[in-house]
Amino acid sequence: MSVTPVIYSGHAGEQDANIMEQHSSSSCGSAGHFPGQPRGHLIYRIPSELWGEVFRHYLNKPNNGTPESYTSTPKLSLATTLTTKNDPFLLGHVCRDWRAMTIDMPTLWSSLAVILPSKSSFMVPLVSLWLSRTKDCPLTLSLTHNTFNNTPDATVNEILSLFLLRVPQWWRINFVFHGQLDEGVYDKLRHFPAEFAKILESVRFEASDWKHTLTDEVWSQFHLVTSLRRIDTGPTAYLGFRNSYHVLHWSKLTHIKMNLDFELDANEFLEFLEQCGELVELDCLIRPPSESSLRPRHVEIPKLRILKLQVDGNAPGPLLRRIKLPSLVSLDIVHVFDSPREDPQPRLTYLADLLTRSECVLENLSMYDAGLAEDELLKFLSSRVAQCLISLELKTGCYVRDRTIKFLTHAEGQLKCLPKLKELRLPRCATSKGVLSRMFISRSPQLKIQQTRNTPGISLRYGSEYLETPKAVEELRVRLPPDPEATSDNLLLMLYTDVPQQ
Repeated sequence: MSVTPVIYSGHAGEQDANIMEQHSSSSCGSAGHFPGQPRGHLIYRIPSELWGEVFRHYLNKPNNGTPESYTSTPKLSLATTLTTKNDPFLLGHVCRDWRAMTIDMPTLWSSLAVILPSKSSFMVPLVSLWLSRTKDCPLTLSLTHNTFNNTPDATVNEILSLFLLRVPQWWRINFVFHGQLDEGVYDKLRHFPAEFAKILESVRFEASDWKHTLTDEVWSQFHLVTSLRRIDTGPTAYLGFRNSYHVLHWSKLTHIKMNLDFELDANEFLEFLEQCGELVELDCLIRPPSESSLRPRHVEIPKLRILKLQVDGNAPGPLLRRIKLPSLVSLDIVHVFDSPREDPQPRLTYLADLLTRSECVLENLSMYDAGLAEDELLKFLSSRVAQCLISLELKTGCYVRDRTIKFLTHAEGQLKCLPKLKELRLPRCATSKGVLSRMFISRSPQLKIQQTRNTPGISLRYGSEYLETPKAVEELRVRLPPDPEATSDNLLLMLYTDVPQQ
């Protein structure tokens, strides 16, 4: 569906915004029926519930994972979510029937992202009109602002005030402020009425240029919400953790994403983890302390299934040796540290120890370590704890060479390594001719090669270090038939994503 959005202009006011919307919709079709279709047409027999599904599919159409306002300058800065480009107003521009249906479907309006609010005088009235159509639906609200956008602070204040009028409907909120704002925004959030947020489940709040004492006050208010289960403090270091880990209610949180990029007190961190009995996913940047600063203690997080760690500074081994994760199924770890020269242990020893001690079944592993030696990587991949992997992403920071690819290649009469592997993401590959192609074929049709970095399709097409010769490429096309709709020059996509299923 392609709909040209209407550019609103004129005097501010919700009534004016409504009139403008009615005018645009009435000009798109005659009253009461679809343009060009007689009243007996099949289209009139489609139930409203099905129309709702069609509309939701349209509204959820992604914008390539990038908010539209980051790549262009939208007229209204409104969308259903941060990563979609459509809004329900556009549906009302098709005809009066569609407008009537969309207005009568509050769930279509229950998610609103205001992205870098524009200076349009209709911005605030349209946000008000949007919210009025949600009725009593739980709301997902996003507000992103950057002072470089030159939007008046008054506009941001008014939009935030409209959001605050519907606190009892808040379900998930995402507030991101870059640059200095007047004290009105801070005061509104600091006095946020937590006692009325009965269904608020998820909060992402980031204010990169505020003093950390101000953001801490706002977070302290959010932590008063008894229904809160998910928090995301953004990429800015959450300095307030030092003062809050022992007073805030962490025990009910199921998802935590935060930046602890400061001199971390490991004992306090372990005490914090001990409180998180319901935690399912932890996404954290940490700067681990040295082992000498740790007191003897061990912590078990019984329900943690997904762990994402970015490690900066010291090796994480001393810290993770005190943690047990019996339910862990997915691990994403980024190493940005140098192993001490006097440390004789391999860099991945702690990882194998963690999985063995936890007695968990790891299914997904994503790993980055620029200093990781190939011998150590292969030793880990051949270990017992790695044999249940279904998805493997290697972000080694260097080239994957023949030994790793040959290790992953199945051969008749030999014990299969990683027998359950279905998805493989590779970094840059520097392999001999035919090595990659043989590995692909040996694991088809089970394996999907999701990504190889810096592997140009033109090299694959005409032969290179990656895939031997044009004959090898053609052999792969026979063994792994491409999507019939794929273009002939998109060989990379055809080879790496369209593995036949049996």
